[in-house]
Amino acid sequence: MSKVRVVIATSEGPVEVDRITPEEAAQSMVCLRRTAQALPISAAYDAFVRRPSGVIDREFPRAPPGAYRLDLSAPVTNGESWQLGVFVAHALAAEGRLAASGETCGTVIIATGRVDNDLQAQPVDRIAEKAHALRPLLEDLQSRGTAVRLVVPPGNRAGFEAAGFTDRVAPIAVANAWAACAEAGLAPPAGKRFPGRSGPPRMTAMAAGLLAVALAGGAIALIGPERLRDMVARAPEPASLTPAPPTQPPVSSTPSVPVAAAADIAVPPPPARMPDSAMPIGSLPASLVVSELVAPAGTSCPQVHMGSATAIAMPVERATAESLAPGRQKPVCGLRFTVTAEKPLHVGLTLRVTSGRYVEAVRKPALLEGSAPFTGTQSWEISLPSGQALAYSIAAMAGEAPVSDFVRRAAAGPDLPPAVRGIELLSLRHEVVP
Repeated sequence: MSKVRVVIATSEGPVEVDRITPEEAAQSMVCLRRTAQALPISAAYDAFVRRPSGVIDREFPRAPPGAYRLDLSAPVTNGESWQLGVFVAHALAAEGRLAASGETCGTVIIATGRVDNDLQAQPVDRIAEKAHALRPLLEDLQSRGTAVRLVVPPGNRAGFEAAGFTDRVAPIAVANAWAACAEAGLAPPAGKRFPGRSGPPRMTAMAAGLLAVALAGGAIALIGPERLRDMVARAPEPASLTPAPPTQPPVSSTPSVPVAAAADIAVPPPPARMPDSAMPIGSLPASLVVSELVAPAGTSCPQVHMGSATAIAMPVERATAESLAPGRQKPVCGLRFTVTAEKPLHVGLTLRVTSGRYVEAVRKPALLEGSAPFTGTQSWEISLPSGQALAYSIAAMAGEAPVSDFVRRAAAGPDLPPAVRGIELLSLRHEVVP
């Protein structure tokens, strides 16, 4: 899916979230345009991140826990209206979909609002000033044909409508932070409550039937996703909705496109195929690829970690039935674990470190916990501190039924649990040499 830019609506003008980077530091910090200038809201952002006061570490856990650096395009000096936009930015960054400054994006999310500890979106003040300051940006985005979503707490929707925003971009009232994320095409983790959005119009049963027929008949390819989106009205979600675990059944090669974000309807990806470097997980049609992420020639791992260079993925060869061979390219900045399932399967991954340490660069997808089936590809990335070796073992478990309990037991102990009927297992040792 395309990347998404996040803009915070402030009374002084729109502020873009440039990037979010994990840091090995005691406190999280907000900086201006990738410089050493720390912004006054740094302490408030740190409280928003860390437990028990904040929600970011709780909603986006990583191992080992650490701090974040948040870079903004302009100063934000006070208040809490940045919280809703920053939450959406963290959700996008966790999936590798947050667009940095100057990077091509398909959608721009504009947000303002506070987020409480229950993830409810709370109203903020100075709406008229924020609406006025947004107009030049909206005119520019609309002139370029960029999709825009203005997400606000329910208590602020009327204020934006009074400012005349219904004829530019209609404000979308979101009940909580995950509902705001849905406008960027993100779903909450399994088990999270998702009250959804509020706003006209409702999707009727006839419209829902039209959408189902259109999907089955390949109408997306004929009329295009934007036209189909206009044909089908979107409805608010019921307040008690708890989404089912995400699944991705195989379909034809029609590209995946978001067509009704509020209805949480997903068009599955094309059928998966095991890559040539894949290692099968038992006898099931599922595989694992382990790749070392190497800094390109003339660059360094710090540049890769800071986003100024793009790592090259080098698949690691299997040395024995239980181990992987050390990669030949240096320096190694991180690792990528890619799982491919050719039919709906439950697959889980566990990583156990023997020596060294790592930072979770991309949050492990919920589908790799083994509780829900999927078809296609899921990837997980970790970053390695520069100059440090890492010895670890990676275990992949797959089955027709959920394997989440086996995954939890494997992660809790130093050794893998005894084999269980119906679960196929692939376990490999690997040592990364700096």
